[in-house]
Amino acid sequence: MQATVYSAVAHARETTDAYTSDARRAGSTMWRCYNAQRDERRSSTRTMTTLILGPNHPLLRPPQRCVLQLDGEHVRDIEYRDTTPDSDPGAVMIGYPVVAASARMIAAARVTPAAHALAFCAAVETALVRAVPPAAAHLRLVLLECERALAHLGNAAQMLMAIGLDHDAATLRDCVTNLDTSLAAGTGFAAVTIVPGGIEYVPDDTLLRTVTVIQPRVYRVAERLIVARGVLARTVGIGVLRPEAVVQFGTSGPLARASGDAEDLRTADVRYSEYGFQRATQPGGDVHARLVVLLLEAVEALRLVDQMLRRAEVIPPVAALTVASGAGSAVVESAYGPLGWTVAIEQGLVTRATPQLPRALDRLLARTLLVDAYVDDTIAILASACAPPPLWDLVS
Repeated sequence: MQATVYSAVAHARETTDAYTSDARRAGSTMWRCYNAQRDERRSSTRTMTTLILGPNHPLLRPPQRCVLQLDGEHVRDIEYRDTTPDSDPGAVMIGYPVVAASARMIAAARVTPAAHALAFCAAVETALVRAVPPAAAHLRLVLLECERALAHLGNAAQMLMAIGLDHDAATLRDCVTNLDTSLAAGTGFAAVTIVPGGIEYVPDDTLLRTVTVIQPRVYRVAERLIVARGVLARTVGIGVLRPEAVVQFGTSGPLARASGDAEDLRTADVRYSEYGFQRATQPGGDVHARLVVLLLEAVEALRLVDQMLRRAEVIPPVAALTVASGAGSAVVESAYGPLGWTVAIEQGLVTRATPQLPRALDRLLARTLLVDAYVDDTIAILASACAPPPLWDLVS
């Protein structure tokens, strides 16, 4: 089944190239006429139109406000603003013991809490020279990959809703609900179970049964959508992010991998190599490429979770941390790109905590994606930008 999905991706690229070539040939006369009419219109007095999107459009995460300057049906300029308040996530941990600081950080994280917990705990373990039992290290990856599958399937569902494929979006959202529910069953899923020195999460059979059920559903949706002509028509060549822009903006994660960037921290992790990890990249850089990368990474995450759970071993109890001092840092591949923490500890208390967060959608990136796009495509482009939801809730 996995090989079938990847062969479908190769066919999708061929279909995409053929589709765009046919469209260009068939529409050459139409575009010549359109360009002549456009030049004639521009020679006369022209009125620009302003369109405001957000801040609470149902398909935009996080809350965003976009002021679009339109010339006819095209976006000519954009004023983009993320309306979530700025905060200092490291401030909530200063002066607290390591375990309490980790719990406060996770409580403040509104997105990818497992990635934050894993990076923070790995930094603490580096600072205190603390080893993690192999069984616990592998179960940490189970939670990280479940979080990736939830984020990518939810993001792909939003993209499908933006182009009018509500039925397929509902299928993916149903998979998200089932996976989320199974994670909360039994002993309960919370990133706070990733603690310095190990993990306190013991999965039951519910999670494995759920993954076994939703895997083929996601496979079928991915295999069909990446070659569907209706999807190609709405996504190919739209919202293109070129490789040089990826380098210039420092973009990472699935957004960069959809533009041909090969960076994925999991490829250098020997634990992932044990399970035959396959990195997903696409050269197109458009909405279609980003949809394909999200679906393929969700498929791969579910496969990894299935294999990791089948090989899970008994986890030893987490030993108490010794009161010590030190400094350390660690980075993991979150659902939105590399995410890291640098910590300093003095006599068991956190004295410094600095995050390294994936680049969020901002004005420069939004302008690159949206300028000259059709106004009808703006929601699909913004939904495909793989921007994380609001990152933090400040806690006292």
